[in-house]
Amino acid sequence: MSKLLRLYGTFKIERDRFARVFPNVAHATLMVSPRACSPASRCVWRDFAWAFPDHGEVHLSHRVLSLPVENQIGLIRHELGHLADGHIAEPWAEQRADDLAERATGERIFYDARDLQTIARGQYPRPMHLHR
Repeated sequence: MSKLLRLYGTFKIERDRFARVFPNVAHATLMVSPRACSPASRCVWRDFAWAFPDHGEVHLSHRVLSLPVENQIGLIRHELGHLADGHIAEPWAEQRADDLAERATGERIFYDARDLQTIARGQYPRPMHLHR
């Protein structure tokens, strides 16, 4: 199976888990973008994913395909957390997305040595030096 098909399958599994707790996420879609970074970013290395709650979309840069599956799942869950929340621009929205992901899945999002979301071991909560 190709990495891209596996990513879409992982997204569907995670979206369905979220939808049990947050029904507004049930019809979320995944877009794998040719963009290197999100449209609103300064394009830092760790910028792999972004969400559009108004459209119910999670976007992942094509670069995500080169990451370990633990990071892919962490990124998907974090962005689904933004969709469940719907308030990306508010203070502490980034940590709140992680908290909502934990509520939906029963599993915590950690941050690896590169400050990237992961379901493997790492730092918790979100490092203070990252965008809040």
